[in-house]
Amino acid sequence: MSLASCGSIRRGEPGASPQESWHPQKSTSAESAIHFRPILFHRSPHAQSLSRVILHIIFSTKDREPWLGLDVRPRMHAYLATVCRDLGTEVVRVGGVADHVHIVTTLPRTVSQADLVEQIKKTFLKSLPK
Repeated sequence: MSLASCGSIRRGEPGASPQESWHPQKSTSAESAIHFRPILFHRSPHAQSLSRVILHIIFSTKDREPWLGLDVRPRMHAYLATVCRDLGTEVVRVGGVADHVHIVTTLPRTVSQADLVEQIKKTFLKSLPK
């Protein structure tokens, strides 16, 4: 027994069996009795495209000089995580050592890899003291 025959789904609606969806649906009113409304194609309400891209981004200091001291790293890592979240990513991990920083994050569907890295770098460099 299909859902369409139970009365909860009408012919031609999403969820109706394909045989019922392909036949013209007749109207019961006298005014539109001669008009047919063919239903040719219905998209499944469950059709979706899922993706999850995880990026590992590494920024290093100029000439790999070790100027990221132990006192600066926790605040810098927290700030980078905040910048990533503000750009719509899901931060997996931010860490690093004295001469480079690692960011592991997801890529939102609306942003390219290049744009994401550019935005992180721009925002972070603007926050550094000159």
